[in-house]
Amino acid sequence: MDVVAGKDLDTEIPIKYKNRNDWINLTENQKFHAVSNVLYSLSQQGYTTETEYYYISALNEFYSDTTTKITYISVYRCYVWNNVK
Repeated sequence: MDVVAGKDLDTEIPIKYKNRNDWINLTENQKFHAVSNVLYSLSQQGYTTETEYYYISALNEFYSDTTTKITYISVYRCYVWNNVK
């Protein structure tokens, strides 16, 4: 855990505008907290979501394909796409 000025940097990871290289360089802990922060925001807006691990797994799978390397992360889009089917 990295700590600067009393803040746990693993819990302060924004994922908006991150691409494949950014995602694969995050630790599992950082991925969990980054996704958790987005899901918390969605839940505050009344959305019901899957677990953090569901989205982490989906993003890991998505970014295992090198053709997606410049595509930016959007957990919200994953949520909407998954619930529109």
